[in-house]
Amino acid sequence: CQPWANPSCNDLTLAQKNSDDATTGSIKLKWQATPNVMTYASYGTGWKGAGFNLDREQNADFTADTDSAFRRETSQSVEIGFKGRFLSKRLALDIAAFDESFRNFQLNTFLGTNFVVNSVPHLESQGIEVESRYLVGDFKLNAGLTYDEAVFGPEAVSGGPLLANGTASFAPRWSGVYGLDYTQEIGGYRFAATFSAKYNSDYNTGSDLAPIKVQPAYTLYNGRLSIGAPDESWALELWGQNLTDELYYQVAFSAPFQAGSYKAFLGQPRTVGLTLRLKR
Repeated sequence: CQPWANPSCNDLTLAQKNSDDATTGSIKLKWQATPNVMTYASYGTGWKGAGFNLDREQNADFTADTDSAFRRETSQSVEIGFKGRFLSKRLALDIAAFDESFRNFQLNTFLGTNFVVNSVPHLESQGIEVESRYLVGDFKLNAGLTYDEAVFGPEAVSGGPLLANGTASFAPRWSGVYGLDYTQEIGGYRFAATFSAKYNSDYNTGSDLAPIKVQPAYTLYNGRLSIGAPDESWALELWGQNLTDELYYQVAFSAPFQAGSYKAFLGQPRTVGLTLRLKR
């Protein structure tokens, strides 16, 4: 008995009311230890107002749920970091550690026929990220790595039995990027090449954390070659995305009216193209 076909919703009139207000802000302390080294610490609070689900809801006994409200979401975040420039500023290194706590995290879940926002009592996100850039002649190297533990609290959540102590969806434990840029002028033409890669460890693509919705670890590779005028008045570019034709889910979801079946929106397959850019 789906909510949209539940006769207990016939001629149902609901009147719900909510008022809310909050004061949020942030503060940051920075210390310029040397001309090339800076450290900082920051603290901030956030708020997202309460609301109501506009899709119909029903209780476990199929009676209409007359309370479609979800609570306001609040957050507190702390970050400490370091930024350094070395080797005549050819090397840049940025490091940050973060800790963010959410209360009544508003989780939007697709139930097969409708969307419902539930308030998850606790969500903690803690980790560290490192970014670097290095210039070597006409080459520019860049890399980044993030470690993040985003875990729900131990409290039971109505309609989400797997959420307690579970890792939040779309939150890989490890993610990283690296790339190489090259630019050179030869014979009156500007040549450029770019290569990049993005890695994600496995993560769940479903808000209900069903195991079948886990996307295994994968890496995407992209590249671009171009030739053009030094003043960039024109450029011809050959580019490719997802060069290894990696098959991956953007999101998996329960198939409507097919209990135990699932569908998914897939990521972009290998795509190559040629682009001509003109600038006046």
